[in-house]
Amino acid sequence: MKIIKVVDITLKDDQESFEVADLVDTDAPFAMFINYGNNAFGKFIIDPKSIDALEKKLGLIEDSLVRKHIYQTLIDMLIKNDISGVRALNIVKNHLAKEDSPEVITNLLGQTIPMIIKTYIPLEAYEQTYHDIFEIILDEILKKDLQKST
Repeated sequence: MKIIKVVDITLKDDQESFEVADLVDTDAPFAMFINYGNNAFGKFIIDPKSIDALEKKLGLIEDSLVRKHIYQTLIDMLIKNDISGVRALNIVKNHLAKEDSPEVITNLLGQTIPMIIKTYIPLEAYEQTYHDIFEIILDEILKKDLQKST
């Protein structure tokens, strides 16, 4: 999950598609992320192949700002119905325990997770889902912080 190539593209306001000459006839990467560096304004989606890769390896991305931006993109996709609440929450849960950025953890616990659970998780799973998140906090995050301080 290392950055292997960054391609800058400038689009016109009414432009709906484009071809990236630098990428034509090259092998597809393991995952792609549009708006790397958060330099553009817009709403983006992550393609299905990249969602699969992020589901397994999002935590391996070294730059915490990129991880935070990916989580925000997942929320944007959730709002537009481009990903299910269960899948978005599973991605968060898969990587929450290993997250090492206080800023990302604060954002996930303070905004992202509560919004997903309250709005996009079926009511019958609400209590269990909060319990699962609480267990991750107790068993993984707090334990990791205690081990660091001793």
